[in-house]
Amino acid sequence: MPPMPPLPPLPPLPLPKKMCDGTSSSVVNLMNKYRALHGSPPLTWNTSLANSSNAWVQYLQNKCTLEHSGFVGENMFASMRSSCIGENATQIWYDEGQGYKNTLTPGTDNAHNYTDIHQFIQLTWSSTTQVGCATATYAPTCALNSWTVYVCRFYPTLFAG
Repeated sequence: MPPMPPLPPLPPLPLPKKMCDGTSSSVVNLMNKYRALHGSPPLTWNTSLANSSNAWVQYLQNKCTLEHSGFVGENMFASMRSSCIGENATQIWYDEGQGYKNTLTPGTDNAHNYTDIHQFIQLTWSSTTQVGCATATYAPTCALNSWTVYVCRFYPTLFAG
């Protein structure tokens, strides 16, 4: 009996789909995962911050604009994809940290690129203990046609402690 030919290689396993459920707990869990990598305590959900974030995203949606409110401690993200927006925003904010210089004088050493890393800093700031977020999708008639905006407000802010 001749030997059996070798079996063909197995096809690669499909990559698992990104797990997210779009809930506040899902987003806060991801934020806390990243915060733990920097020794920062876990965040808790703050409904007042979520309500103020919601008021801001509703304003943005109604005015068909995308801008920060001026609230110190506000992170913002916009995307053409609305699924997993909270998790995607958190990932993008965390990825900003690649430009962060962890030195003995981080304020001075990061001053030149602060606008590129400030959302990472707020996300991982050890004094921050609370977060509240909201999302809204722009109308198709808006110049930001069907984009989704995601805003989180943190407290205390990175300038508070």
